[in-house]
Amino acid sequence: MLLDTHPLLTTLRAHPAMSRVSLEPGPYPLAALPQQAVDAGLVTADEMRSLLETLYGLPQVALDTIEPAPKALGLRTADACRERAMLPYDIDGWVLRVAMADPWDLDTIAALEMETGLRVAPAVALKSEIEQAVRRAYESTEQLSQAIGALISDVGQQAGGPVAAAAVEDPDAPVVRLVRYLLQQGMALGASDIHLEPYPNHSSLRYRIDGVLHAYDGPPRAMHDAIIARVKVLSNLDVTETRVPQDGRLTFRHGDRVAEFRVSTMPFAAGEGVVLRILDKSNVVLDIRKLGFPADLLGLFEKAVASPNGMVLVSGPTGSGKSTTLYAALKEIATTDRKVITVEDPVEYKMVGVCQSAVRPDIGYSFATGLRSILRHDPDVVMIGEMRDKESAEIAVRAALTGHLVLSTIHTNDALSVVTRLLDMGLASYLVSATLRLALAQRLVRRLCVSCRVATTVTRAEIEAVMFDPRLRATLPEQVTVYRAGGCGACRNLGYRGRTAVYEILDTRALFDEIRDRPPSLVEMREAALRTGLRTLRTSGVVKVLEGETSLEEIIKITEDF
Repeated sequence: MLLDTHPLLTTLRAHPAMSRVSLEPGPYPLAALPQQAVDAGLVTADEMRSLLETLYGLPQVALDTIEPAPKALGLRTADACRERAMLPYDIDGWVLRVAMADPWDLDTIAALEMETGLRVAPAVALKSEIEQAVRRAYESTEQLSQAIGALISDVGQQAGGPVAAAAVEDPDAPVVRLVRYLLQQGMALGASDIHLEPYPNHSSLRYRIDGVLHAYDGPPRAMHDAIIARVKVLSNLDVTETRVPQDGRLTFRHGDRVAEFRVSTMPFAAGEGVVLRILDKSNVVLDIRKLGFPADLLGLFEKAVASPNGMVLVSGPTGSGKSTTLYAALKEIATTDRKVITVEDPVEYKMVGVCQSAVRPDIGYSFATGLRSILRHDPDVVMIGEMRDKESAEIAVRAALTGHLVLSTIHTNDALSVVTRLLDMGLASYLVSATLRLALAQRLVRRLCVSCRVATTVTRAEIEAVMFDPRLRATLPEQVTVYRAGGCGACRNLGYRGRTAVYEILDTRALFDEIRDRPPSLVEMREAALRTGLRTLRTSGVVKVLEGETSLEEIIKITEDF
């Protein structure tokens, strides 16, 4: 079928507004005509894409809603994409997906298939949309190359050599532009941390995205020290001191987003490394109803944090979202009729209506010191950033016994171990049972990308092999539909996009009724906790697998069963 004869295109060409439009020369002139029709206001972009989808028999792609995969982008330069009005945006197995303004450009398709060994699957898009997507996709890479090139020529330093002050303080200096790019890229990727590490022959750059480290092309090794020095300048750290670790903080604005970075440097054998933790308020959810709690567990948590006194402790490894859960709880209970005071290390997010204090170990201001002072300020609710020793635990218990609600984090692997950890710190069992309202353990697991997740069937036996809870096992059919990770442009070909939390909540009131008057072993507590309805982290994770939120592989990797 010749597109020239299509009724709508014939109408478009005959329209008075199109009389001023001349088709671009070439074997495929209709690559420009759809865009010209949209520019002339004859049809909307959505209408034109739908028309082209029908005419070509190919899917349309909305490039403003996806992020092209880096491997796909590497197959063509920005100039080549602009010249042919095309953009490779995803690699799915042996299929290369390409957005094209002219899907009949057989020369481009043949060249791509010959060079890559992949089968090209074209999708239709308007020329202007492709040009905008090319600019977005390639400009950051081009900026990095330009910054590195300028850094090599302007700074001209060798690894381990001195860093000139002008090289890291002049706003127009190449190293300043390079560090700005690294921070912008971290925010754009939705990373939680940026890792820059020195090795004898190269500098490693990695971003932690959804809890997993991903390697990116790092700057040349000779540039590493200048980058570290610039980060130190931004963080008010000592640029001349490279022998000991340093901690600092910086604020960075990118467009209309403002993020704070917690900075930590450390000396290694090959030089200094730096990790920047990104504290982006725009990505933080401080609503306990949106954190991923199942309805029944949410009710237990809300009841505990609404208590007038007692302790609520949240456990989990670093980066498991403990602070976010506590901040969400504080936001819920910090009303004008309650005074809320925190002692943190450091203060990660500033909250209205909450008096927040940061510890200073270098001057003797510890969690225990701050907690003793807090109680003289007549609080209703107290939050301790971490319960890490006997002294802070004893003061927290004393506060809970005297009519205060105490929230804190504690490092244990599960909710049951919170009780044994308090006992190991030297607290009397009757004090623990009298004050501990609720113990919560949590982990963050990656969400499956809904655009590319793949349905698969597993047997009940396969689910039972990874999960202990007999109550959930009894409800499973013989065949269960779950999802596994795929890969597309929307998730950067990772198969996952964002994270959610899985929880294990120990209702200590019911547990202590079971084990009253005797110090239990961990095994005895586990049996008692299961009898009182404890849902383990693994069981909570499997529930999210059955709901299609995450994959069985992710849950097995992140959690363990009793």
